[in-house]
Amino acid sequence: MTLITKQTSVRTVAGLVAVALVAALCVLAAAPAHAQKVVGHDAKGDAEFYDVDKVVVNHRKERVRVTIEAHDRTPYWYDVFVDTPGGKPWKYAIRWSAYWPHRLWVMNRKQFSTGEGAKCKLWSAREVNIRDVTFSVPVECLNEPGRIRLRAKSFDDETGMQDRTAFTRWAARG
Repeated sequence: MTLITKQTSVRTVAGLVAVALVAALCVLAAAPAHAQKVVGHDAKGDAEFYDVDKVVVNHRKERVRVTIEAHDRTPYWYDVFVDTPGGKPWKYAIRWSAYWPHRLWVMNRKQFSTGEGAKCKLWSAREVNIRDVTFSVPVECLNEPGRIRLRAKSFDDETGMQDRTAFTRWAARG
């Protein structure tokens, strides 16, 4: 009787372990997708000053994180134009300024063209060093798009010097 009980006990434990492994695999398979990171490069030397090197976008579930790297130095202003599928070439503009480096303004196309109002005013931007700027924007400020692509414009409001990048590839929301 003892031998039968031990065998049954081992089979029961093995069965429970197998069920636990299957359950763990199901949970891992159902995990949400990771944010899609897309990097857009810009040619070196296509601007005299404030030459943008690259734009990195991480389209996360709750936030869109953007990093802009310059070849030489951070400009006084960055405008990041956010495109969503369908419609006009871009739908939102995110503005960052060296005058207020921890402040962001998110505007829709109409607000940007008229200069009236902002969809979101945020306190999340940070200047990483003299060349790079990183900020994040809640997806609610962009009406929670499934995919986005970005292009950046750097400029100096006093001299008029600027640089523009092409749009990045599409980044899916993770």
